[in-house]
Amino acid sequence: MAEGARFEVYKMIYAAVEKFLTEFYTVGEHVDVAACEAATNFLMTLNGPGSPVSAERPWAVLNWFEEEDPLEPIFWAVVVYEWASFDSIPHEEFAAAFDFHICPPVNLPDEVQFPVMIYRGQSADDPKGLSWTLNRSVAEAFARGHRGIPLHNPVVLEMQVEFEQIAFYTNDRNEEEVVLWAIPD
Repeated sequence: MAEGARFEVYKMIYAAVEKFLTEFYTVGEHVDVAACEAATNFLMTLNGPGSPVSAERPWAVLNWFEEEDPLEPIFWAVVVYEWASFDSIPHEEFAAAFDFHICPPVNLPDEVQFPVMIYRGQSADDPKGLSWTLNRSVAEAFARGHRGIPLHNPVVLEMQVEFEQIAFYTNDRNEEEVVLWAIPD
């Protein structure tokens, strides 16, 4: 990658991490600049030339967490920033990683009332995961398949959850995604 293009990517990712930290963490909380830069450099590697494919990206993030043991705000900034780019998410491993980190901001839309109904489209043969949606239509689309790969034995799961069960919310791909703290029974 040309140095100018690399610098632009660096600025974009650093701005995203900085935005996350300033929007969701109290103004008085100190964030280690070196840790923020290390996370930004990791994200640049993860998103740059030769970066892992979408099914390998969650493992790369988990490995980075294990090696670097980032500060709480950095952990959540990277997870929230990258979550929508993951495929084949190792839900059990992320649930375990969530257990070791302080609660992030959920940042749900204001109109959400609790308990709230959430949905998950998947194969009936697969175990449940952490990723759900507020939008049944999105779950129905996932039940039909994802990225052109149809699912065998499709099903739409639904359940009601309370605020405390939600780790974070992202709408990066207009999927109204709710990520839970733990995999439901």
